[in-house]
Formats: sequence, C-alpha cells, structure tokens
Amino acid sequence: MEDRPTTPLTMEERAEVKVRFDPSMTSSESSENSLGKQLWYKRLAKSSLPYARDFIFLMCAVAVVLVTRRLGPVAPGFFCHDPSITYPYKGDSVSVTVLLALTLLLPPVLIFPIELLQQRRGITWSFTRPLRTAVVLGARHCTCQSFLFALTEVIKSLVSRPRPSFLALCQPTNYSQTLCDNSHFISQFECGSLKPSTSHFEELLIVDSMLSFPSGHAATSCCTATFMALYLMARSGGGRRRSVLRSFLTFLCVLYGSIITFSRVADYRHHLTDALAGAALGTAAALMLCCCVCRTMFGKNDHRRPLLPQSSVTSNRTTDTQVTALEDEM
Repeated sequence: MEDRPTTPLTMEERAEVKVRFDPSMTSSESSENSLGKQLWYKRLAKSSLPYARDFIFLMCAVAVVLVTRRLGPVAPGFFCHDPSITYPYKGDSVSVTVLLALTLLLPPVLIFPIELLQQRRGITWSFTRPLRTAVVLGARHCTCQSFLFALTEVIKSLVSRPRPSFLALCQPTNYSQTLCDNSHFISQFECGSLKPSTSHFEELLIVDSMLSFPSGHAATSCCTATFMALYLMARSGGGRRRSVLRSFLTFLCVLYGSIITFSRVADYRHHLTDALAGAALGTAAALMLCCCVCRTMFGKNDHRRPLLPQSSVTSNRTTDTQVTALEDEM
C-alpha cells in the first residue's frame, strides 16, 4: 500500500487539535464552558428583546403620525362669527424642540441621582446599575410618549377643531363678504394665505391651525410630570428631610406640567378645553405606564432597595446578570 502525501496542518488546525486532545481539560470543564456560552447568548438575547420591541413600537407610532399628517384634518370647518377663533398668532412660548429635549432628558436626569443615592450601605457601590435603571425607565417613558403622540395626532385629525388663531393663519377667502351669508357652519372653504410662494413650514402651520383638540404639548408635558411624580413617591423613603425633598420635587413636576399646559392657552394656540383634555390624556398615559409596565417601582416596601436587584455576592462580575431584572418584568 502506497503512502498518500499529507498536507501540513495550519496554525488554527494545530490549535484545535491541541485543545481537543489536551489531557488537562476534562469533560466537565468543557461542558461548563459550553453551558456558560449558551447562558451568555441567552441573556444577551433576553436583554435585547425589550429594546427591539420598543424600537418596533416606536416605528409603528412614527408611521401612524406620518400617515395622519399626510391625510390632514378629516372634517375641517368652523362656525361663522365665532369669537374664539379670532385671536392673533403669537407663536410658541415653549417650542417643539425644547419640549422634545425636556421630555427625553428630564426623567433620566432625575432617576439616575436618586438611584445612585438609594444604594444600601455595606453593599458594593455601583455606578452602572443606577445608570442602567435610568436608561431602562427612560426608554419605557419614551415608548409611552410615542404612543401618546400618535394617539393625540389621530384624535386631532378626527376632531379637526380650529385653533384660536385659525382666522389669522388661514384667512378664509371671502369670509366677511359671501362665505357666511347662507350658512352658519362652513365646511367648504379655501385658505387665502395658501399661495404659490408659501413656504412648506407656513403650509404646515396653516394645516395645523385646524388641529387644536387635544393639546399635544399638554399631553406630553403632563405625561412626563406625572411619571416623575409617581417615581418620586415610589422611590423616596421615610424621614423628614426626604419627605420635604420629595414634596418639593413633586411640586416642581406638577409646576412643569402646569406651566406648559397653560402656556398653550396664553399663546392662543389652544382653547382651555383642549389643554385640559391633553393634560388628562397625558396623566392617564403616565398612570398606565407606571401601573401596568413599570410595576417594579410600586412592588417594594423597602425604598432603598435598587430597582435592578442586587445579589448577595458583592462581586462586580454579577452586575451584568442583575441589570436585566427590571427589563424582564417590563
């Protein structure tokens, strides 16, 4: 029998053969390594699932908003000689950009230092656990806000109520001459301010003048204010000093929501009923978020216990396995 020529082994193949026939590595160690890899992949997939789910929900909400804005008001119209829609256009005291920044930043900025101070004495101090808690709760809050915004846009399109500055923005053609002679409610009209030279922003502003109910600013701000106030009540412990601080911070949360809500009325951007309806809608959304999604905040009697559970083992290596507890419950 002739000897067949053999090709030399590569470095990777030699390393694989060495590991495979290494007498120092027992079968139990090999099984432990494979089990550890499986657990790591399983934990990674489980911890990534809530973020993927939130991203899908966010994309669905964005799609609903884009479609609603594309369709515009479903039933536009106004009453003749209605004094509530004759106010001038003043702009926004709190712009959409400022409101968006406050909505995204306020909850994590409030949650992180509180979770940092809530850590017990005698347990290894952790910086990443409070930060992870703030990120997780902030992500849940943003997901809730996206659904709230989509719901608000749908209601606005269905109701199609003109804003207080509707006449100043739309300037209906022949409004004072023939438009209001034969009918009290006008459903067929053309905005005289829509001209070929009108910019895209001005066109959006004119269409938006027919979308007053409910107030999106009020809904967004009150949702954030209620969420932060409920978090403070759930995570603040006893003691006179903490009680005073909790009351003061809760008052600031309520003040934040109230200022933005009533600024919409003062700017002639919404009627009072629009602002109150938006505030009620945002408060209800925050209550559902805290009671149905973030149940961990309300299930602990010990207010100093971290939302992300901490093992009795004080090694920092356990942090990665502990931070998913809040995500699993949410």
